[in-house]
Amino acid sequence: MVKQYVNINARGKLMKGFGLQKVLGHRIVVKDCFNELMTTTMEVFKPKLVPRQPRPVSMFSMYNGKGTCYYRQENNTGIAKQLRELADILTSNEWLEKEQILEDIADTLVYDGEVLLDSAFVDVGSFKRYAGFKKKEKGYPGLTIVEKS
Repeated sequence: MVKQYVNINARGKLMKGFGLQKVLGHRIVVKDCFNELMTTTMEVFKPKLVPRQPRPVSMFSMYNGKGTCYYRQENNTGIAKQLRELADILTSNEWLEKEQILEDIADTLVYDGEVLLDSAFVDVGSFKRYAGFKKKEKGYPGLTIVEKS
């Protein structure tokens, strides 16, 4: 067997890291619920004043190694109000009911050797791809789809 080498000419741009100097800050590191090696970091801070930002602001950032998202408000209460609104939505009856339904479905996803897929709560296409079915395949060998009535 003959090895072939391919030369690639590429142009790149080296970018300087981005960092904000902070007057005050607090950081929380949260482990992923499925993979403990993955973490998400949430941080609130007051950045130092700079020429392009001569007024004090409050900032919230969230990052996980793949990217960072910054959110800026004029004061602390602006960020707290938005996070409180999200917390209220997450603890609303509608969200708690859907979470309970999803928990029940997850507990009974496989029953007597059959996979029960309700398309309202389960991404059926994702399960088919995970099982190795082709998108355009007409019949799925060994898979019987039973419609609920």
